[in-house]
Amino acid sequence: MPDLKLAYLKVVHLAPHVYAGGLMVVDERGLPLDFRYTDPVTPSRVQQILYGKALERHVKQDVIFHHLADKIEPKPAFLLVDEEQLLGATGVPTVLVVETRLAPLHQATELQVISDVEYLLQLGETGSPLRFKFAKAEPGLADKLADALLAATRQGLEPTEPFGRVRGAVETLCSPSTERD
Repeated sequence: MPDLKLAYLKVVHLAPHVYAGGLMVVDERGLPLDFRYTDPVTPSRVQQILYGKALERHVKQDVIFHHLADKIEPKPAFLLVDEEQLLGATGVPTVLVVETRLAPLHQATELQVISDVEYLLQLGETGSPLRFKFAKAEPGLADKLADALLAATRQGLEPTEPFGRVRGAVETLCSPSTERD
């Protein structure tokens, strides 16, 4: 899969009712091509009262996700998220990708269908499979994602590792006591 680009979007809970997000586009080796982030979002006390239990979802989806996803450059093949709340409508296929603790599937590179939107993917001979889920069913999309993740894995990218890098960058950028390099 030549010129593969994946994007990783992570929302970080910095403190009670304080959120920030980051989005990193990487190449097939995991090297960053673009990184964007939001300043911390702190809803007011009145917003907390008015939005109630819907506040966190609103901040994550409507404020952070859409702000970052609308600005993705270069356009990736997939936008990977690690929270189900972040599966949303964007011009790029968005997919939840999480590690599991399940026993390995029978074969390396095996793709197992759980439902029309959810799958398990065995990336190597050993280790637990990855679970991924789309917001809606779309024929052929799971196979394209599996091919992309397998190609990236062959290049040395651990498919969920960039979430940690995005988290670290957001925490560093949003920390008031940190010098920015």
